[in-house]
Amino acid sequence: MGKLRALSIEQVRFCYEILAKGTALEDSRLIIEEVPGKLRCSDCGYDGEFDPQSDQYHFEISPLVCPKCGSALLIEGGDECLIGKVRMILPETNLTS
Repeated sequence: MGKLRALSIEQVRFCYEILAKGTALEDSRLIIEEVPGKLRCSDCGYDGEFDPQSDQYHFEISPLVCPKCGSALLIEGGDECLIGKVRMILPETNLTS
């Protein structure tokens, strides 16, 4: 989950627990990997990471400005929320013919 996504890890964990309750996923483990924001300037070629120190940027939309030339930065990554894989061990069943 990207750090620029407007979701906190606590929110995702809370929702997962509610949705998993009473299903095959109850008592399962959720592993979340955080990805930093990746920024690029199309004018000067600057590449960098954006790691916000607070959640305030979710509420105040301010432009991300290139530290080298002052142009607007493009978000290249860190705003995604992807499910990488789901792994389940199903209970054994006794099938008789």
